[in-house]
Amino acid sequence: RTPETKRPVLVYIHGGDFVIGENHREYYGPDYFIKKDVVLITIQYRLGVLGFLSLNSEELNVPGNAGLKDQVMALRWIKNNCANFGGNPDNITVFGESAGGASAHYMMLTEQTRGLFHRGILMSGNAVCPWAISQNQHRAYAIA
Repeated sequence: RTPETKRPVLVYIHGGDFVIGENHREYYGPDYFIKKDVVLITIQYRLGVLGFLSLNSEELNVPGNAGLKDQVMALRWIKNNCANFGGNPDNITVFGESAGGASAHYMMLTEQTRGLFHRGILMSGNAVCPWAISQNQHRAYAIA
């Protein structure tokens, strides 16, 4: 390949039950992928109550899922800028494990990401796992 050749882009979303985790190089560094001639991007997103608290109340205005919105914004940025780093904006794969796998699945399901990536890999998590959706509003209000 030449420097002008655009490489496939892999976007990794870390797991951690939507409450812990990070995209730190020590854990998710490029050591393996650098030999594979791809562009690896790891993203960070808000976690815990800052990322996923949702209150079903118009007057409180806490619609929730800020962590997923962070992921959508990251995918928009990647689509618009990956060519500057040798990536092919027409060959983006999103993947994740555990909560990251569920997040990748959510990204596949929402209209907000249409055209931002082309493939998804779900590892040990998806959007229909019992832990991936909380419908316990009483717990959310107790936390708030």
